[in-house]
Amino acid sequence: MKGNNVAHSRLRTKRDFSLNLKNKRFWSEEEQRYVTLKVSCKGMRIIEKRPPFAMPRRKD
Repeated sequence: MKGNNVAHSRLRTKRDFSLNLKNKRFWSEEEQRYVTLKVSCKGMRIIEKRPPFAMPRRKD
């Protein structure tokens, strides 16, 4: 994600925001194997509460 550093004099310079992403292995009961996902820390908490592998899959 991109943004600006703003100095006291309101001079703006470009900067990058580093996202809070981690590589995490999750066990999939459906496939009987580990699945590696790149998720944020908030995403990890959501997955711990309700695993995406237990939810019904969307039909595209």
